[in-house]
Amino acid sequence: MLVNEFPYDSQVCTINIGPWSYTDQELHSTAGESIEAPKVDFGNSEWDFTRIIASERYSADNDTGFQFTEASFQLYVKRRPQFYVWVLLIPTFVITTICICGLFIPTNSLGDREEKVNLGLTTLLSSAVILQIVADSMPKASALPLLGNFILAEIFVVAVAVICTVLTLTLHHRANTRRWRPKKWMLKFLGMTASFRKISATFAPWVADFMASLRSLVAYIEDEDIDRLREIAWLKLFDRIDFLLLVVFLIGNCIVTIVVCQH
Repeated sequence: MLVNEFPYDSQVCTINIGPWSYTDQELHSTAGESIEAPKVDFGNSEWDFTRIIASERYSADNDTGFQFTEASFQLYVKRRPQFYVWVLLIPTFVITTICICGLFIPTNSLGDREEKVNLGLTTLLSSAVILQIVADSMPKASALPLLGNFILAEIFVVAVAVICTVLTLTLHHRANTRRWRPKKWMLKFLGMTASFRKISATFAPWVADFMASLRSLVAYIEDEDIDRLREIAWLKLFDRIDFLLLVVFLIGNCIVTIVVCQH
């Protein structure tokens, strides 16, 4: 049984019927006509018969040495994939899509990125359970079926998305705690140069009015303004990065699903 294309696989079942205790001179078996396109539904809830090839052949008994005739029937069946598509394929796609959106969309208006790793790990666990369901419903073979490859591909997509999320969280945390200033080419690449300069220039006149009499207070305010502007800049920067990663992983998830559904 070839299950490489499961659940879009087709199988061939060969049935041989013959009188082993009678020679071809005593009893002749007739197979009848072949059925190329059955007009009557001979299948069941999982299989459809596409054609039936009937033939006759002569076989010999090695023990007795006499020859007898056999009626041979080749049954071509095609699996109905609707059950596996609705129960396994579509839920896996939806779970992966929701996970990707949850990983790269801020959880609140402040741009916090909490509990994203837990979401990714939960999705990986659910995908592993679905993969186990597929493995239990299939015979043990050396090759993984198409549906199993799809679930593995979805697990790989989620795993890479979680890794990207961890890297983004780490870089964002280091940028804030170590007071990194965004590079000009980063701001220009993300279209933030104008807004960053505009925000910085907004506080320059207000700070300059207090420079003469309140130098210590002005210095503190300047530091606070610089820190706040830097945090806003990094927040916008990583928001753009999250959006780009969101688009990339959603497109990748759709491509994987389309490749499987084309079968």
